[in-house]
Amino acid sequence: MMYEQMDIAEKTADAIGTEYRNTAKYVHEKIKKNYTGIVNKLKISDKDILKLMEEAKSSSYSDLLNMARRKGMTELVSYLEQPGQRYKYERLMEQAENIDNAINNLAAKESSMTW
Repeated sequence: MMYEQMDIAEKTADAIGTEYRNTAKYVHEKIKKNYTGIVNKLKISDKDILKLMEEAKSSSYSDLLNMARRKGMTELVSYLEQPGQRYKYERLMEQAENIDNAINNLAAKESSMTW
């Protein structure tokens, strides 16, 4: 019985590890694709993107747009003002929240299985 439980625990740990790897790979590919597209299209620096990301985390779409206007980022403003960009932004934020929730749920399941 003890060996059966150990086998189950090892298989569960392997399954959790696989889910972590798959989630990390998926998130990495999405971020890489979006990041590369934005850098190439808007021709902005990594430093500017990091600043925008930090400020955008706690901002609404209109706050992000206003911030880009204040900083004189005309290419970014015209990109954000294009039809459908608000929807893409909201979907991206929703996906980021879903990923955070999935990772938190996985971590909760893992901690409930450990002693």
